[in-house]
Amino acid sequence: MTPRKNRRRAALPCLAALALATPAPALAGWHLDLFAGHGWVEDSALHLRAAQPRLGPRAPGGVEVRARLDEVSTDGFATYGLRAGHWLDGLPWLGLALEAARFAPDVKAQRVRGEASATLGGEVFEAPLELAAGLAEGIALPRLRIPATVVAAATLRLRATLPAPVPGGVEAYAGAGPALLFTSSDPDADLGLTAHLGVAWQAVDWAAPFLEYRTLRVTAEEVAGSVRRGPLASGDIVARTRVRSHALVGGVSLRF
Repeated sequence: MTPRKNRRRAALPCLAALALATPAPALAGWHLDLFAGHGWVEDSALHLRAAQPRLGPRAPGGVEVRARLDEVSTDGFATYGLRAGHWLDGLPWLGLALEAARFAPDVKAQRVRGEASATLGGEVFEAPLELAAGLAEGIALPRLRIPATVVAAATLRLRATLPAPVPGGVEAYAGAGPALLFTSSDPDADLGLTAHLGVAWQAVDWAAPFLEYRTLRVTAEEVAGSVRRGPLASGDIVARTRVRSHALVGGVSLRF
């Protein structure tokens, strides 16, 4: 065997390895992403407001009671959702997408520090709650089962192909945009901001498994219950909190 043939045969494994290590170019087109994982919410203050119901459309408002519960903790929750989008023709690194995901953190049974402008007794998310007037430590907060909600968002997305010694190539991506937090008991929605960051492996032409970090920032307000006793009886209790949530999910992106 001649030295030239030896060099050619020795080069074949190197060329094969280089082909595997060279990432495939990102292609424009439509995609449908399905994902599921685990979410959690940072501790935050829960604000409650109760007012005496009006006796008529022209009647003046009644007495109002305000309360604040500090550093309220929630349970982790299962989240899942889908995203449909398009990587733009001519700009395959830029994309637009619409997405929706489940959001359902329940409040743990716990003792918290809080303050109320007056005595407040009623139900919040179908659980009894009693607050005395003034500042107090160790307020017993029962477990609150919050109705499952949906977060819908429109995101602007960016991606970049990474060098990796795997067939198909690996791409990193990120996205952000406005989000609406819907509830099951109220047709209104709260406007916030969502963002995500992930890595996908183009295993085959039509499918890419991925891992992703997601976050949501929104101030949520909802009619959470009603007053049962006192001068505010039958009045609504409105709950408000600043939501800062995180999630780790995995899924598959179907490419078209």
